[in-house]
Amino acid sequence: MDKENIVQEVDKGVEYPSFIVPYLKSYPREKCFYVASDGMVFLGKEYKAATAHQRGVKNGELQTIKVK
Repeated sequence: MDKENIVQEVDKGVEYPSFIVPYLKSYPREKCFYVASDGMVFLGKEYKAATAHQRGVKNGELQTIKVK
């Protein structure tokens, strides 16, 4: 994650990485997002696609962002 945009507050005072905020607003019912090391974001139901994509990236690891 980019150190310059570490967190941004969203509803209920919970902090999330700033790049995920548009996804939170677009998918308000989503409980989980997966972020590949190249920055590509996947919805919770797309775990298989996220892991396949991350294998193709070859460096870094898949991050999970759980929505509270």
